[in-house]
Amino acid sequence: MNFKKLAGKYASLYSNRITRRKSLPLSYASLFLAILIFITGTVSWFTVHDTAKIDSTNLKFDSSTGLRVNDGEDLTNHIKFEDFSLAEASSVDGRNFFLPATGTFSSTTELMKFREGNVGDKNKKYAYKDFTLSGEKNTKVYIKNYKIVIGEGAEAITFDGAPEIKTENNQPDGKPIQQVRKPECPVRIAFITDSSEKPVVFDPTAIVTQHAKDYNAVNFADDSGNALTAVSTATAFSKYYFNYVTGEPIYTLNDSRTVKATMVVWLEGTGNNWEKYAGKKISVDVELESNWSEMEYVYFNDQTLNDDDDGLGQWVDKADDNGQPCLVLMSYTDPNTKAIKSVIMDKKQAHMWVAPIPKNVVTNISFYRYSQSEDTIFNAWHTNANVKEQTSDKVKEWIASTGIFKQPLETSRRSTDGTTYTMYTAKRGNGYGYVSETNDKKDEFRLSPCVGYWNYTGGGGEVVEPTTTQPVLPEGDKVKINGISLEVRNEDWRTKIREKQYDVYVVFEGDYKMSLPSTGNFYYEVSKVVVPNKKIVGFEFKNSINEVETQMIQSQITPVVDKQYNYKLLEGGKLVLQN
Repeated sequence: MNFKKLAGKYASLYSNRITRRKSLPLSYASLFLAILIFITGTVSWFTVHDTAKIDSTNLKFDSSTGLRVNDGEDLTNHIKFEDFSLAEASSVDGRNFFLPATGTFSSTTELMKFREGNVGDKNKKYAYKDFTLSGEKNTKVYIKNYKIVIGEGAEAITFDGAPEIKTENNQPDGKPIQQVRKPECPVRIAFITDSSEKPVVFDPTAIVTQHAKDYNAVNFADDSGNALTAVSTATAFSKYYFNYVTGEPIYTLNDSRTVKATMVVWLEGTGNNWEKYAGKKISVDVELESNWSEMEYVYFNDQTLNDDDDGLGQWVDKADDNGQPCLVLMSYTDPNTKAIKSVIMDKKQAHMWVAPIPKNVVTNISFYRYSQSEDTIFNAWHTNANVKEQTSDKVKEWIASTGIFKQPLETSRRSTDGTTYTMYTAKRGNGYGYVSETNDKKDEFRLSPCVGYWNYTGGGGEVVEPTTTQPVLPEGDKVKINGISLEVRNEDWRTKIREKQYDVYVVFEGDYKMSLPSTGNFYYEVSKVVVPNKKIVGFEFKNSINEVETQMIQSQITPVVDKQYNYKLLEGGKLVLQN
C-alpha cells in the first residue's frame, strides 16, 4: 500500500480505531491449509493445468447443461496448499494485509504497532492462490461445497455450511439428539478479481449471511505503525450456491472474458476468539461448479395441523421469539463427496418452498424449520431408514388412531414402483409442542421427526405439484436457447405482485408452458433451456389461490437455437421483445 497516497485518510478514519482486544497470546497461529477445488478428469470441458508456479492454476468451465465440475467421477485432481504456518493477520478484504510488529503484542490495539504485509509475507503469513477461469458462452460458476476443519481427532471442529447434528451413539442413521453450537471462528476467505471489482469475503462459519460476523479490521498503518480500522463485511458461502430460483453465481464467464482470480485465506486477528485457533492445524476445501442438469426441484408444502387440535395451522414460517420468520433448510448427502449439504429453500408462494436437489438423492433428506436469528432448529422432517422408530409416542399415537395420515413415515422419496416424488407435504409437528430453552432435552425434542409425506394425497385433498420443468417433447420438436426473461414494468401488475405471490410461466403455441423463476425486482428468467420449437405467444400469471391471468404477445416468434429472448411488460399491458 502507498502510505503517502493514503495518508490523507488518517484523520477521517481515526475514530475507527479498535480500543480493546479480548486477548493476544505471543504465539502466531499455525495453520495447515489445503485448498481443494475439485475437478473432473473424465470429460474434456473442464481442465486443470498445473504450472511451474505453485500459486497458479487454470480452470475451464463449460456452459452445457448436463455437465458439472464433479459428476460422479473419482476425485483425482486437487489444488492444495500443505504445511503452511500462517501468522495472525488483519485485512478488510484480502487485498492488503497488516501484521503486528514484533515485540508490540498487547491486549489493546492502540498500544500495538503494525506493518503492512509485503511480497515476502505471501504464502508465509497468509495463504494466497491465483487461478484463471474461462468458459463458453454464458457460463455461471457457483460454490458447490466447502469444508474447513480446525484441529485433529476428537477435538476437530468442522465448518461446512450445514447444521451439525449429533445422533445417538454417533450412528449415521441414529436418533438425532443435539444441534452442535460452534464457537466463533475468525478465519476469512476472500475471492479477488481485478481492482475494479469489490472482493467477496466469506465467513465460512455462517450458514446464512445474517450470521456472518463483521470485524473492524486494520486497513492502514502510519509510518510509526499506529493502526486505523474499517469494517470488514463478510457473507455466507450459501449466497453463491447453485439455485434455479435465486442462486447468485460468484462468476459469470463467456467466450470473451477470462477471469483471473485469487483466493486468499487468513486468520483475522481483530476477530473474537481467534486465540482459540492459534497453533491448530487447519484445512480449507472449496469446490466450484458450473451448470448441471442432473438437478430437479424439490418442494416443501406446509399443510401442518396444530398439535393440540386438527385445525389447519400452517405454522412453519411463523416468527420466532425475536419476531423473525423462520426459514426452511433442506439437508442431504451429496452423492459425490458424501458430505452433508444444506441449502436455504426459496419461498415460492404462500406455504410453499422450493430448492434443487440431485436427481439421484432419494433418502437421508431432512427439512428443518430454522430460526435465523437464534441459529436454532425448531422442527425437523426426516426421510431416512429409521425415521419410523425415532418418532415420539405422540406421533405413533396420531398415526395409529386418527386415520388422517399415511402409514408409515417414508424412508425414501422413491416409491416401490420406481416413481420419484418431488413434493414433500408437512402435516404435523412431533408431538412435543413448544419446547422451552430451559428444557434439558430441548434439542432432542426439537429434532424429533415431525409428520410429513412425499406425494401426500390425504386429509384435505390432493396436492398438485407445480409445473416447473420444460414439457417433454419428441426429438425434432425442441430447440436449446440461451434463455427467456420477463421484466414487469407495468405498475398495475407490480401492485398485484406485491399484494399476492405470483408464479410466472412463458406460454408457447399449443399450450406448452414453462415456469420463469423470479430473480427479484419484478424480473423473471430461465437460462440455458430446451423449449418447444413453437411460437412464444404470451406469459401466464398464477397466484397462490390459483387465479390465472394471461398477457398475450402481439408479434409472436419461434425461438432460434442459442438465442436470448428478453421481454418487457409495459404500461397498458403491452408485451415487447427487447434484445
